[in-house]
Amino acid sequence: MDNDINRSLKGMDLTKLREEHKELIEVIGCCPLSCSDVIESMEEKDVMCLSLDIGRTEACINDPSRLVIKDIIPTFMGADSFLDSAIFHLKSDKDSHGGMTR
Repeated sequence: MDNDINRSLKGMDLTKLREEHKELIEVIGCCPLSCSDVIESMEEKDVMCLSLDIGRTEACINDPSRLVIKDIIPTFMGADSFLDSAIFHLKSDKDSHGGMTR
């Protein structure tokens, strides 16, 4: 996977992308944890993702199509930051995953 990322980044002029998409980068904003914008995230080989409010039953383990997206939270976050945060919270509180819905 790292080779794919490196190959993709090799063909990109991130300075040019920053200038061409300046307005969009401002709209997306920065990750609230890493404080990196989209281009900085790409330089760090990370991606920005949206947060979702989901509902899931235990049936989702065998049938992911049963997952319900209740809301899209309009905050972009770096994937690495999200994973670091999730791991931290799960280690400190085993119920921080939100549980299952009925």
